[in-house]
Amino acid sequence: MMYATLCKTASKFVVTAVLSGAALCSHAAELVNGDFTPYLGGINGIESDFNTAFAYEQTFTPVANAILDKVVWWGYYNFGSSDSSIEVFLDGSATPLSGTLTTSSAGNGITQYMLDVPDSPLTATKIAIWNKSEDVRWFWQATTSDSSAEPVAFSLQGSLVPEPGTWALMLGGLALLPVLRRRPVH
Repeated sequence: MMYATLCKTASKFVVTAVLSGAALCSHAAELVNGDFTPYLGGINGIESDFNTAFAYEQTFTPVANAILDKVVWWGYYNFGSSDSSIEVFLDGSATPLSGTLTTSSAGNGITQYMLDVPDSPLTATKIAIWNKSEDVRWFWQATTSDSSAEPVAFSLQGSLVPEPGTWALMLGGLALLPVLRRRPVH
């Protein structure tokens, strides 16, 4: 009787361990770091172009074990339009991120930008976006109707690398399943 209760309890533990580990691993693709949604009621932002002589920087709280895959932000042109000269920098680096830039309309003259970058560990705490073209005035869209308010709108997307303990919990649970399926010989 006691053996049966022990096996039942152990089975519940193993199933919980496997399911918990699987859930943590599957959650990895849903990470959004620095999720600041834009104000879409009109154009309100902070100028971040060649005319300002430097890129406006926005800080964010990093997420442990994050892998960066995409940078998404919103902005608008007050004069001119040239998407090809927009550059994204992390932590004050002099080298912009490289990747494939796509744009789409977000309405009210606001453009959504998505930079698909090669997967890399995300350890940064600052992002800067700048339009380096001399013949445009580009503004990074704010999150509120107050153009002087922070933060500006952006999202860093990627995945989480499961910690070793998560893998150990899941693999340990899987390894114990065959043992628990054995029936005692009477």
